[in-house]
Amino acid sequence: MLELPVPRTSQLPAVVAILSVGCGAASGTRDAGLGGRDDDYRWTANELWIAEVGEMRDAVAFDDQQVYALTATDGLTAIARDSGFLLWNYDSGHGGTAPLAEDGLVYAAADDLTCLDGATGAVIWTNDSVPDNNAGWSGRTMGNSSENLMFIGDSYGSLHAMVKTSGNQNWEHVPLSGDDLTLDPRFHEDAAYFGTDEYLIAVSEADSSVGYEGEQWLTIMDRDLTGAPCASGDTLFVQTVDGVLHAMNRHDGVELWATEIPMTNGDNGTLVCSGSELVVAASGNPMVVSQADGATLWTEELDRPRAYVSPVVSGDAVLIPSHDGVHAFELSSGALLGLWEGEGAVAVAVDGSTTFVSTEAGVAAVEFSE
Repeated sequence: MLELPVPRTSQLPAVVAILSVGCGAASGTRDAGLGGRDDDYRWTANELWIAEVGEMRDAVAFDDQQVYALTATDGLTAIARDSGFLLWNYDSGHGGTAPLAEDGLVYAAADDLTCLDGATGAVIWTNDSVPDNNAGWSGRTMGNSSENLMFIGDSYGSLHAMVKTSGNQNWEHVPLSGDDLTLDPRFHEDAAYFGTDEYLIAVSEADSSVGYEGEQWLTIMDRDLTGAPCASGDTLFVQTVDGVLHAMNRHDGVELWATEIPMTNGDNGTLVCSGSELVVAASGNPMVVSQADGATLWTEELDRPRAYVSPVVSGDAVLIPSHDGVHAFELSSGALLGLWEGEGAVAVAVDGSTTFVSTEAGVAAVEFSE
């Protein structure tokens, strides 16, 4: 069981230098770590607190009062979001995917699938029926949820729809082909999308009173799928390990367009849809393309990008973690806005003005401001 120490906090602005916008006097400049170019930081990053809860592999979840961190080895920990103090810890076992927080409850897919009271850490229900064949960390992948169901992919390639109020399985979809879950599940409007090897699958949502409704469609891609998809309107966007970005009609799986993007060994992370733009972590580097035709709008190369990361869009900013910290870029132009310098950033989650950074040692709360 993880000990609950007092977090390390910072009362002063963190390591990002401040440069006035426009014609104001500059207080300093820094190397942005983008090909040796000096950039003017419009934003400063204020480090609010750091909670050393253990190694993180994915983003945190949060509600109005607390932040929930599922670590690789030290279970699920609740952190007070205003102070960084550690409130409770549940020994959930090995965790490899972000938890889900909704309506005062937190769901974690680790050794078992567990629902806990967010305020107290009391277990509401637990379910060990979702299989896992990975040793040392959970191979289960938690997607987002619909009103009644949450979607869990197992490490054998099946998708499970679980009733959120009870933890009971509503239905399981076992693909006819494919062995490994290679595309993390995502729910959008009326269907869940996931992939096993090169098989892209759409499955209809079913209310618990109706039961399993079956496969909407299956499309066989040229190569294995990777990362996590996103959907916007009638279009689903996915990536394959050969470095190709695909736009698919999400109602029938017909390909609309495809374009090549930088990728090394299938190491791209989650796709993010924002307005008319699509944000890609191309081998860990930020890249924005048009949803209409895949045309590249801008891209930047970081000094030390991290594979398999997921960018986050907040307003007109793209936040992306790297081995050097968290970079903030302007979504519309690609201009560098600011940088939080911290070793081992692996994921980010944003709520209002606060960015929660998952690191190899714990969680940092950061506030970017002009």
